[in-house]
Amino acid sequence: REESNGGPHDATVVRWLEGKSFGFVRRVSGGGDLFAHASALPPGAPTPQKGDAVSVLVGVDRGGRVACTSVTPTGGPGPSEGGSITLPCFSMNMPFAGLVAHGRKTLETRNGTMFERATGLCLLHVGRRTYPDGGKHRAILAEAGDSEEEIGRTTALPPGFSRGGVVALLELGDTRPASLEERSTAEVQSAACALGSDMGRYLTEVKRASFLKAPVAMRGQPGMFSATVPRAALPDGWEVVVGEEGASRAAAQAVGAPREGPRVRQTYG
Repeated sequence: REESNGGPHDATVVRWLEGKSFGFVRRVSGGGDLFAHASALPPGAPTPQKGDAVSVLVGVDRGGRVACTSVTPTGGPGPSEGGSITLPCFSMNMPFAGLVAHGRKTLETRNGTMFERATGLCLLHVGRRTYPDGGKHRAILAEAGDSEEEIGRTTALPPGFSRGGVVALLELGDTRPASLEERSTAEVQSAACALGSDMGRYLTEVKRASFLKAPVAMRGQPGMFSATVPRAALPDGWEVVVGEEGASRAAAQAVGAPREGPRVRQTYG
């Protein structure tokens, strides 16, 4: 049986089950594999990969099992260097999160106006559930001419990505109300990947979407919230606008404060 002896200890990730948000690490000093849950990672940390170097604190979890109570990346593969950036974020369930991140779903609809003050860049978090629409989205995609292969690709996450984390960077456009008649047109239904009668009353344009270079495991929250990701995880070719206060500006925007003008422009890739 492993002993609970605090730390910190230098360790290496030996296995990580992305779909279940936990894995196992092994201390450099020796001993057996230790259980590590994603909740022990610092906010905004990238999803651990096999071979990553980490620093761990060891304790006892609620089930009485010796486990890592803190897991901090210290190097190794993945975007663990270069600082971090905080942006507004919202969470969606599959398959619609995949459709947005792949750039296939270019309209997001809600009955509220949560996106009205979120015009610009934001992050997309994928929840752990599957939205039950009875396969209507697949019928709409097929009617629009998407092949079965393309439907399968855009309704799934790429290899190495899993639910329960931030997976993509988006650029949101304007939000506006739309009548049922407008929402029921073939063009809008194809863009929203939903029937007009199933959509929310407000349409928000998703102007651009790209997957991050690596997913960032974290818990989602209702509505708009702030999320911090490594700068190195940002996709190439995006101009990210950050104010001098960075995180505080993003947090203010996430809760609906008036959007401030950009102060610093940084281009990645």
